[in-house]
Amino acid sequence: MIFEYKQDNTEDGRLIKPNWVEEGGMFYDPSDYTFVGYSPTVRPYKIPSTVITIGSLVDLKARCQSIHSSKPFTDFNIEAAETFELTTTQVDILATNWWDTHQD
Repeated sequence: MIFEYKQDNTEDGRLIKPNWVEEGGMFYDPSDYTFVGYSPTVRPYKIPSTVITIGSLVDLKARCQSIHSSKPFTDFNIEAAETFELTTTQVDILATNWWDTHQD
């Protein structure tokens, strides 16, 4: 299951990944503070009913491209020691690779 989520706030004010997110922290959207995460479809714990699922690769790509258009995703080139902006094609490839590795 792939979904959008927000971090939990601890008693001491730290933000942490919810314990029901198996893998998260992907494709951060600064406009609403959401991340994309994954939990297996069959699991011994519950996920809040308010979680918005991302039902298809097309939906994930659309989310990523929307974020990228206002706050571009970047990567780091070790040889050049500099950060560079990803192209829209690279963003689609990143989303596709992540999606493909998180299918039950």
